[in-house]
Amino acid sequence: MDNGEHADLVLRVMTAQRERLFAKLPKSFRIDPQVSFKMVTGTWRQIIQIPEIPFTIDWPYIEHWRAQHGTLDALPEAKDEASVVWEADERENAAE
Repeated sequence: MDNGEHADLVLRVMTAQRERLFAKLPKSFRIDPQVSFKMVTGTWRQIIQIPEIPFTIDWPYIEHWRAQHGTLDALPEAKDEASVVWEADERENAAE
């Protein structure tokens, strides 16, 4: 994505089902072959990019929602963690 903004959709998929899921995705979806491990949550992550779907993040909405659920104080950490990925994507897109 040219603007470096992302949204996460988290799915819990068992290993045996992952390849079947990937086989059913449209060919325009780009599946990162590198799986990563999240030390904080103890979960595996594999990124799937959909280049054709541009979007923006509505930070005021997210801040309001997190305040309603008592999780606003964790937002700066989440933004910091996400910024590493956004910056890497910006560098990758600039190189293309």
